[in-house]
Formats: sequence, C-alpha cells, structure tokens
Amino acid sequence: MSKYEALATEIVKNVGGRDNIISLMHCATRLRFRLKDENKANDEAIKKMDGVVTLIKSGGQYQVVIGNHVADVYGEICELTGISQTTSQEVQDKKKRSVGAIIQDYMSAIMTPTLSILCASGMIKGVLSILNISGMLADTHALYLLLEAAGDALFYFFPVFLGYNAAVKFKMTPFLGAAIGAALIYPDLQYLEGVSLFGINISGISYSSTVIPILLITMLAAPLEQYLKKVIPDVIKTFLVPMLVLMIAVPIGFSVIGPVANLISDGLSIGLTGLSSISLPLTGFLLAAFWQILVVFGVHHGLVIVLIMDLMVGNPSLLMPILGIPSFAQTAVVFAMWLKTKDQKLKNVALPAWISGIFGITEPAIYGVTLPRLKFFIISCIGAAIGGLYVAVTHVTTYQMAGLGVFALPGVLSPEAGLGGLVNFMVGIIIAMVFSGVTTYLLFKDGESIGAKQNVKKKAAK
Repeated sequence: MSKYEALATEIVKNVGGRDNIISLMHCATRLRFRLKDENKANDEAIKKMDGVVTLIKSGGQYQVVIGNHVADVYGEICELTGISQTTSQEVQDKKKRSVGAIIQDYMSAIMTPTLSILCASGMIKGVLSILNISGMLADTHALYLLLEAAGDALFYFFPVFLGYNAAVKFKMTPFLGAAIGAALIYPDLQYLEGVSLFGINISGISYSSTVIPILLITMLAAPLEQYLKKVIPDVIKTFLVPMLVLMIAVPIGFSVIGPVANLISDGLSIGLTGLSSISLPLTGFLLAAFWQILVVFGVHHGLVIVLIMDLMVGNPSLLMPILGIPSFAQTAVVFAMWLKTKDQKLKNVALPAWISGIFGITEPAIYGVTLPRLKFFIISCIGAAIGGLYVAVTHVTTYQMAGLGVFALPGVLSPEAGLGGLVNFMVGIIIAMVFSGVTTYLLFKDGESIGAKQNVKKKAAK
C-alpha cells in the first residue's frame, strides 16, 4: 500500500463514494470536489481524518484541505476511482449553481493546472533580473538567452496551454483546443498591417500571452465539434471534424471573437487600475487585511487569476505585492506560537505549518493553528494590513509573475527599476512579521484554542 492510499480510500468513502463525485481537481493545498449530493458526504469524519487539515464548502465545491502533498493524494484518488488526471470526468450536473460558482468552477479548472508552472516561469525571470542587476550575467550571454526563453515560453505560448485545458473542461478534443491556441499565435499572423477579414480590420492584433480570447473561441469550437461529430459519417469524422472546426473557429475567432475578448481584458485592466487609483494606501490596507479571510472561504483565486491575466499582457501590478504580505504575517504568528507553547501537539502542527507558510502555502497554518485560536488569526490580519499599507504607500510593483511566499520577491525586480522595490517589499514583510510575531508572543497562552476552551467548560460542567 502506498503512503497516501489509505487516506485516499477514506476520503472517497466519506464524500459519498465514486458515484457521488461529479468532478475532481486540486490546487496548491485542496482537493476540490463537485458532488452530486453533498448531504451524502460525512463532513465530521473527513475533518477528523489524519492527513486532512479541514473542510470548506464554497463556490459549489466541496474542498478538502490536505496541504502540500495534495497532488499525491489526488493521484491516489484518481487511480482508485478511475477519474482521469488529464480528461474531464464530469457527468450531467442537474444541481442549480449560482453564476459566480459556475464562473469560479470553469476558471479554476482551466487555470489551476498551469499555476505551478506559471510560478516557476516567473521565478526564472526574477532570478535572471537578479543576475542581470548584479552584473553576474549579461543579457547578451547565451545562458541568459536560454533561461529567458525557459521563463518566457509559457507566457508567450499561453493560448496553447489554455486551449488544451479549456477543451478538456468544455468536453472537446484537447489537442484541437491546443491547435486553435497555436493558430492564434502563429508568427505570420502577429501585428499584420493593412489587413481585413469579413470587412473587419485585423491589423496590429496579437494574441500571445493572452487568456480570454482562447477561452471564448474554445466555447464556440466545443459545441461546433460536438455537432459535427453527430452529422458527419463515422468513416470520415476522425479527420474531417477537426479540419472543419479549425477552418471555422480560427478565422472567426481571430477576427471577431478575439478583438472583443481583448476589449474585455482591457476593461479588467482598467478596472484594476481604477481600484488602485481611488486610494492605493486604503486598497493596500483593506486587501491585505481581508486576504486571508478570502483564502478561508476558498474564493481568492478569482482575483489572483485576473491579476495574472493583467501581468501576462505586460501591465505591472501594484496589487500583487500587497497579496504577498499576508502569508508572512501568518507565518510569524505560527512561529511565535511554536516558540512559546509547551504543548507538544501544537508544536508538531505549528513547525511544518510555519515552513509551508514561508513558501506561500498558508492553509495548514490557518486551519491547523490560527483559526481555532481566532484572536491570533485576527492579529495576523492586522499585521498583514499594516505591511500591506506600507507596500502600497511605497508603490512596490510586481513586474512579472513569480512564486508564492519568499519566491514572490524576484517578481518585484526589473533591470530598469533597480532594487528599490525589493527593499520596500522586504520592509513591508518585516513590518507585518514583527507586529504579528511580537504581539502573538506577548499574548499567547496554551489552551487558547476553541476546542480546548470547550473541553474546559465540559469538565467544569461535570
């Protein structure tokens, strides 16, 4: 039996079995189920499992928080249930969901598989900025050029990856979605001059590093493919269906859908800029203060995805650095508890949660340590707010997608901006950590968890 097979078996059993699972995916720490009937799931049994941090129900998803090893548990569940890790296994879902839940479900399914590689690519770009600024590696050196290609490739060819993911979600042949994405960024079609199609001017258009165009085009192509499969004879449908889909979807997508999608992207960018321009300090304070609350309910991915989309089209972000502060405030609280507590069980939970938090994964810290001790969760939010305010006031800017936690630091570097942004980002982190850590150390006493207090009351009642 593998390391996580028993845990996977128990999770499947207590979510109502394989027949109750509509679909399953995972993010950095959570198994995100969609269930036919959540009433068939045994919530309390799942929460009490060794290896499960907690359970969250949000956005139409049944989210089992596992921690850093979620991918291993996910793989075991896929093998156990026959759910494929590369193809959609959704069945007809007759349960009504809100528009917001549907949008979150689709965006998570399409974007989440690429997030770890996005972070890795951004980290490469950040490391190159450090090497270039320090004079250790010139931007004309062959190694620099190769690493730059490794860091830029996913961003430039993003429509190909998203085309594949979107096709999976829309129940379309995955490689057909990838082919449409590739067509959008075909070199000879970028920034054409004096060209029109269907009476529409398509000059100066490029879809490299874009997100929304391929998503909308795939939404058109998926039902088209399904229709053609029904009406074209089996003997020729294997090659004729994808041929017709490409011949119809690519011209319409490039000339009609794509420009509209780019306008939507521009609108989102303007909206984010407007949010910042109203009052960046207030935005920084409130966004950092409430960010961990959004994480608790599992609804933080929507804003992250919008910010990533904006970064990918070359717009530096004043909001992304603010989101990097809360994880450090959270880890400072946990570390202070680990230092002060004499409770060995808490020490055993706090240390790995602290290590995980340093790398930006705060769910183990939140659910396992601070949220049961609500006062200290609030302290981390206050510390994050103060640090976020400083980062906003000093206009720290993220120039490229980077990682989480400490790996977010390279994202604020650019050869043109120098080291000022990095210094202010680190000062904001230190402010958040010092306030949160010192306050926690002064106020924390063993037995402060909600569960511990309830046990004391029960003993007193007896």
